[in-house]
Amino acid sequence: MLKSQIKGRTVPIEFGHSKLAPKMQYVRLGNSGLKHIFDNVKLALKRLQTDYIDVLQLHRFDYETPNFYNLLYREEEREMMPLLKYLGVGSTPWSPMAKGHLTRPLSEAYDTVRSTSDAFHDEALLGVEWEKTINQRVEELAKKRGFSMAQIALAWVLHKDIVAAPVVGISKIERFEETIAALEIELSDDEMKFLEEPYQP
Repeated sequence: MLKSQIKGRTVPIEFGHSKLAPKMQYVRLGNSGLKHIFDNVKLALKRLQTDYIDVLQLHRFDYETPNFYNLLYREEEREMMPLLKYLGVGSTPWSPMAKGHLTRPLSEAYDTVRSTSDAFHDEALLGVEWEKTINQRVEELAKKRGFSMAQIALAWVLHKDIVAAPVVGISKIERFEETIAALEIELSDDEMKFLEEPYQP
């Protein structure tokens, strides 16, 4: 049994049938509708050969939830991160590698499938000089330490105590292994400062 919030109420849901009150309505938002979600949960449980899940996260952009956080966008450090720290709540920021802009030199940013298939690819950039400087510093530190740029960008996010688990997009097994390896990267205070210094709010 899972609990789902519908219209601000926590409602128990059982697989196979629903305990929803007959009068309760919900809005179907394309692939985010309740039926679609639970159909896919059932399929996932079958694939995983288990009868429960600990966390159900709907991966979609929410304009009401500012959670974009990386070396090129740190505006949440002003209010959101201090508030979360005060409340003792972790964050799961998305795009820790700035939609790929921190995974390769900016001169190669448009040599990927994502750059042509993601309509919001350039949303991660303002087009200002300090972004280029940060990108160059990520590249420099990656070469110096023997890691990929993506690993350095992810390691920076992981060093933030308010970050519980950044949301990463992985399409290849090598990227998965690279991501796991980033968990072990230790960045010194000087390296953190080196990466952060050029940022301008």
